[in-house]
Order: sequence, then structure tokens, then C-alpha cells
Amino acid sequence: MAILVPSPTRIANMALSHVGARATIESLDDEISTEAEVCRLWYEFSRNQTLEGFDWNFARKRITLTKHSEDPPDGVWGFRYKYPADCVVARKLENPTGTVEGQTGRWISDFSTPEVRGDAIPFEVETDPTGQTKSILSNLSDAKLVYTFEQLDTGLYSPLFVEAFSRALGSHIAFTLTGKLALATALANSFQTLCLLLRLPVLMSWWRSLRETLTLSVGEFNGSYCPS
Repeated sequence: MAILVPSPTRIANMALSHVGARATIESLDDEISTEAEVCRLWYEFSRNQTLEGFDWNFARKRITLTKHSEDPPDGVWGFRYKYPADCVVARKLENPTGTVEGQTGRWISDFSTPEVRGDAIPFEVETDPTGQTKSILSNLSDAKLVYTFEQLDTGLYSPLFVEAFSRALGSHIAFTLTGKLALATALANSFQTLCLLLRLPVLMSWWRSLRETLTLSVGEFNGSYCPS
């Protein structure tokens, strides 16, 4: 049996089903109806909101970042990089050399990244000095970024993503179509809960790693401290 590809129109109809709409749409792109118009209004926003909610493997890229023409802030970061044009959210930096100038301690850069490591590279995202484009700041030279990109191919979406996406879209169209704020809130809450459940194993892994680090740190401290 062939796997059913979740087209944008089908995802929109799933969102309409979540809000209890009796009508469905035939085409998200050009249909003239209240349902189609409100779905078009919120479709892209809801898709990117869902992409941001978890480190989906079908929307993940790894690239070596390009140096920015503007210098990083003095005394704060060593390097400024260009923010990828298709980046929805930067997840983490990977270090090809294994060393980072000035890095101490243990860092977690993104709780939604499946491969959370205790030595994750610290970085920040902020606008460049012109205030017109985003940039990535870090102390890592030749940094490689793992990020979620704006994946438009619905044929690659997982069933869980489609479920979360349709609920996010439903939460944004619910009040317009039904006038029920409680329904919109309930769908928004269900979307947030689903994202949290997806990230729970990552959070648990992070907590175990942190606990091991703290245990080692306390052990080292107790072994070296001799009160006078």
C-alpha cells in the first residue's frame, strides 16, 4: 500500500477538522472561500512554528558557516557568521577541531536537539551592526551549524509533524471560523504539549548528563579540598 502524501490542502483540511468545520477545501492555493483564505493566512506561520518546535530530522541541515563582514563584539565573541537564509532555528554548533578558544564548563545550546552533548558549543544569534540581518556569534573558528531549515516538501513530513502542524494551524484559524476562544486555546495547548512530549527524552538525557557532571565536579572538589 502506498503511503499517502500529506499535501498542503490535506493538512489544511485536517486543521479544519480539528476546529469542527463542516466544510473542506479543494485547493489551498487559489480557492475563494473563508476557510481557504484563513488557512492560507496562517499556513506558512504555523508550518515554521512547528518546524521550530522540534529538531525534525527531515528538516535538518549541517553547513560550515560563512564569516560575516562585520566584526564580532569586542571582548564578547571571537567570530561573527552569516545566518543561513533558509534557517528557521539554529540548533547547535559542531566543532571540527575539538577545541574552542576561551571555552570553559559545560553548555547546552538547544534542548530540542536529539544529540545533546554536555560540551555543546556556546553561541548567540543577534542582528548584525546594521540591524537588518541576523548573525551567529561564537568563539569557534570554522564553525559548523546544525539547524532546522524551512522544509517545504510535504512529502518528507513525518506523521507526528503533520499532526503537530495541523493542530498549530487549527489553533490559529479556530477563533475566526468558530468564534470560540476556548477551542483556539485548547488546540494551542495540545500543540505545545505534543512538542513537549517529543522533547522529553532529550530533556531527560540532558538532565542525566548534567547530574553526572555535577557529581564528578563535587567529587573532584571534595578530593582536592583540605580545610585548614
